[in-house]
Amino acid sequence: MGHRKLFNILGLLAFSLSALYAVKLIGQTAVRKNGSTNEVIPKAPSQVVSKETDSGRHMLTIGRRAQQLSGISTQMLTAEKRSRSIKAYGEVLDLRNLFSLVTSFEAAKAASMKSIFQLEISRNKYVRAKLLFGSTKYVSLEQLQAARAAYYSDLADSESAFGNLSGLKGQITEEWGKRISHLVTSSSSFVTRLMSNGISMMLVTIQEPARSYNAPGTALVRAIDGNLIEAHLISISPVSNPQIQGVSYFYEAPNSSNLPAGTNVVAYLDGGKVMNGVRVPSSAIVWYDGTPWIFIKTGATSFERKEISLTIPTADGWFIHNGVKPGEDVVVNGAQLLLSQELIGNTHGNNDD
Repeated sequence: MGHRKLFNILGLLAFSLSALYAVKLIGQTAVRKNGSTNEVIPKAPSQVVSKETDSGRHMLTIGRRAQQLSGISTQMLTAEKRSRSIKAYGEVLDLRNLFSLVTSFEAAKAASMKSIFQLEISRNKYVRAKLLFGSTKYVSLEQLQAARAAYYSDLADSESAFGNLSGLKGQITEEWGKRISHLVTSSSSFVTRLMSNGISMMLVTIQEPARSYNAPGTALVRAIDGNLIEAHLISISPVSNPQIQGVSYFYEAPNSSNLPAGTNVVAYLDGGKVMNGVRVPSSAIVWYDGTPWIFIKTGATSFERKEISLTIPTADGWFIHNGVKPGEDVVVNGAQLLLSQELIGNTHGNNDD
């Protein structure tokens, strides 16, 4: 009987020690070392409370402190005017053919200039031989005939050189149009940029443009990394993309690894019609189920997820002309976090205010 009582006491003591050790462990998990100071880890802020209203609006609630801890910030939308954007399709061109034509043209140009100097020399010799043969007889008939033959040989060479030069210019015009032909045959700065591999050229085709439509001087081209690059109009193209029915134009942009030759691109061009709207930064846009959305702050702790249409790009975002109003606060930091928390479906109360 005494032994059983002793075992009961020892068991109770072991349980008490285990409980104390567990309490100590729990306490240790609730603190962390920060230098020499023990800092209590704050309670994690409650998450987003979301609901869909009867009208289909996606409403969310998140407390002020949770917004602060999550780094959520907004930006007020301001009114802007933009032209309607026309979406066009294009291809980044392989410029090796144009390089070759320009190189051949420059060589033919040099040969033509050389032929002029040579022709002038042989002409002067022939004229001098004719004068001397007719007056003084110091030049024999054979010398006169040799001078005449040299002159006409150089004349034929010069005509051939200029014929080759003219043919190359015609080939450039046929394949690349009058404007580019003029640029590459007139020693313009375009030639310098082209031959130094400083530009990318795109053939952009507009499907069924209006009769009075003129291609704008600039276009925004979406590169393979998703960024928009500003391109500048060179000229209308004499040839079109056989896969796209429409009118084609040449555009140039600074050469970039994001615009490799052969890449298909989407270009956005000014459509002429001016609309009212707001500019939304790219950082505010999130994608869900293949659709772009933004979060609008509707109150101190309330947000609404709104679907938008991306049709008019800007250098750092998109111009939105319906569904969003000037003066509204759009979430520019933390939009993806809000979407993630909404999709998790956390519906716990929000008590961190």
